[in-house]
Amino acid sequence: MKQIWVTLTEPSAHRMADALVQADLEPLLAPATTIEFLSWEMPGATPHRLVFLSQHAAAGFLQKLSHEPSQIRTQILNCDGVFAVGERTASLLRSEGMNAQVPERENSEGLLALPALMPEQRGGRLRSGDRVWLLGGRGGRNIVFGALDPHCELIRCDVYQRQDAALAPLDSQAVCAIVVGSIHGLNRATAHWLASGGDHDVIVIAPSQRVQSHAVALGFCRSFNAQGSSTAALLRCLKSNLQ
Repeated sequence: MKQIWVTLTEPSAHRMADALVQADLEPLLAPATTIEFLSWEMPGATPHRLVFLSQHAAAGFLQKLSHEPSQIRTQILNCDGVFAVGERTASLLRSEGMNAQVPERENSEGLLALPALMPEQRGGRLRSGDRVWLLGGRGGRNIVFGALDPHCELIRCDVYQRQDAALAPLDSQAVCAIVVGSIHGLNRATAHWLASGGDHDVIVIAPSQRVQSHAVALGFCRSFNAQGSSTAALLRCLKSNLQ
């Protein structure tokens, strides 16, 4: 049985590997990137809304929040709305008592379709005076920032950054598919894949149209959009396209 290379960051990588085993598929667990949490400061102005772009952003935020005075924590937690890109991110926030909402489509486009994050002139509830903290990773995709910035008081908080992981030698002939979670991870995985003698005919499972399009631009002719970064979405897409 050929292997599925899981390049996702932890803890998503282990969840995906476990799901593959349960589906009678063989994972190759080798994350292409690691997460480094950054030193950052809470903005001075209390938010009306909090938007989290990943589980890493939520983890870094909660770690920072735990060191804030109780009065500051209460003010932040009592904001008008908390929005998470997916259920995994929301579960971290809910574990600390935050009522995090998740879009039907667990991606950036889904977040932007939520009425609370849609500008008033487009029928939503977001007003120009609303203060929104956007929590994500340094150098990550800017679609949410670009969409919200003209319509509210947006404060971007870079909580972490991705780093290239050290990768062991890879037997490309034993791999039939690669699961990626970001453009950074895709770039790192591609460099290692090609250096290991892999070809562009391998299946690439991406979490979004943007990452899939980047895979196509890199020459991968069998790349597919899972339309979400959850384990279930990635596994469903993989099983539908595995040959």
